[in-house]
This record gives sequence, structure tokens and C-alpha cells, in this order.
Amino acid sequence: MLKEAILKTNLHDWASLRPRLLFAFDQAVPARDINGKWERRSEFSAWLLRKGWVKVTVEGESCICRPGQWLVLHARKIEQEFSADAQLLSLRIAQSWPDGAGLFLDGVKILDARRYPKLERTALPLLRYMMAPWGKDMEDPRDVYLWKARISYFELIDHERELLAWLKELALALSAESAVMHVPKATDARVTRVLQILDLASVGEAFPKERILKEGGLSLDRLNQLCLKAYDYTLHRYWENRRLDWACRMLESRRTQIKEIALELGFEDLPGFSGWFKRHRGRSPRQWRAEHHEFCK
Repeated sequence: MLKEAILKTNLHDWASLRPRLLFAFDQAVPARDINGKWERRSEFSAWLLRKGWVKVTVEGESCICRPGQWLVLHARKIEQEFSADAQLLSLRIAQSWPDGAGLFLDGVKILDARRYPKLERTALPLLRYMMAPWGKDMEDPRDVYLWKARISYFELIDHERELLAWLKELALALSAESAVMHVPKATDARVTRVLQILDLASVGEAFPKERILKEGGLSLDRLNQLCLKAYDYTLHRYWENRRLDWACRMLESRRTQIKEIALELGFEDLPGFSGWFKRHRGRSPRQWRAEHHEFCK
């Protein structure tokens, strides 16, 4: 049973979870991607094993997921090893509170698909727009998360409803399995508003200071104080984290050149981007790509 008194918070705080589908795939794992390691922030993955097995290791502890099981991964650093015949339905979701923490704090959870049949039933519609541009002849399954399908406003509404339906089933299943749901304390609505402005801004534009001051109704110093109190970082730090998350996603694709990523982020040259990225991630974009270029993350 869900404890409603614990789970309730303000409507504007719930809105800050911002769920978004990044990746959807339902096929065999290519041989070149059987093993790997990856790193995530503000995201989680859910895999339904259809054939074979996968072993994941989080903070030194390992578990194996087999056919008929869902593997839900709320963890930042994970090592994976698939069997040669592995096939799976894979979903990757961006969903976190503004402090980067997810709705569920458990690192790894295995669910019996037979016990929660609605999980697969509500997940399948999410493949529709992600798979359509490539079909069977797609060159690289990793590129599906870039969302290249052109859809109408009405299709967008249908997709968002389907995504929320799946997230509801997942939350019900995880709660039934005693997973810990994380709901932070209520925050000042003005902080939530300015963070939403940062979320909607293009990653390549300058820090939108004027919009923040207009919508927040306070000085930048005061808004930073409120943000620090709620999430332990400033608005500039939040903005840089969002740009870094975007850069990391783009680096996973073989088709996207590092120079293109730098230009999209507003850097005039590649060395400037590389230096900025290395300061925050501890290695160059090329090194990060080599370490995190895996399948079905």
C-alpha cells in the first residue's frame, strides 16, 4: 500500500520531475555491444529480458536478470554483460527531481513480468515513434533516442499519455516490491519556475538571466540562495549540469561528431568544449565516448 501522507507534495514540485522518453528498443543485442559500462545522471533504464541473460554490477554488487524479468536501474555507474543470444525490450527515461535524484532511490530492482503484465502492455506503444524512422534497416539502434520522428501535436499528447501510463504501472510495481519512493520537501514556487525556464532553454544559448529575473521576481542572488537551500547548488550549476547531460547523450551516438556537439553548445572551437567537458567529467569528450559508447543504456 502507498503511504499517501508521505508521497504528497505541491503540484508545482511534482511537475519538476519532467519525464521524457530518451530511448526505446525491442530487438537482439548486437554482438559488438555484449559488454560495457556506463554512467547516468537524472535518468534510469528498464529492461525486459526476452531471451538470454544480463549481468549488471552496481557498486561492486552483481545480479543476473533472466527471460521474463524486468531489470530497473536507478544507478549512476553500472557495468553490464549480456549473453550472446540476449534479446530485450529497453526503455531509457529522463526523470529526476531538480537535485538530480530519481523518484526511486534503489539502485537495481528485478520484477517478475508475469506478476506485473501491465508493464509490458503499456511499454509497447512507446516504441511507435522511436522505431518508425529506421525499421529493420536502421544502421545504429543507439540513434533512436535522438527522436527524429516527425509527429503532430495530437500524436505528442498521445505519446505523453502513454508514457505517463507506463510510469504509473512502474511506480505501482516498484512500490509493491518495497522500493523507496523519494519525494523531497516542498520548495519555493519561484525556484521551481526558474528551473523550468532553464529546462526549456536551448542548451546552446547563453544563461537566460533576464528571463529568470523577470519570472522569478527576485534578485539573482536571492534566487540562488533559495536554490542552494532546496537543492544545494546554484542556478548556474543547474544550467551547466543540464548542458553536460545533453553533451553526454550526444557523445553516445556514432553519427554525431564531437565538433558538432561543441557548436550546438555554443562553443566557438573544439578545444574550448573539450576543456569545459574535462573539467566537469574528468576526461575528454573522446575518452568519455570511448568508455560509454554502449548499447541499450
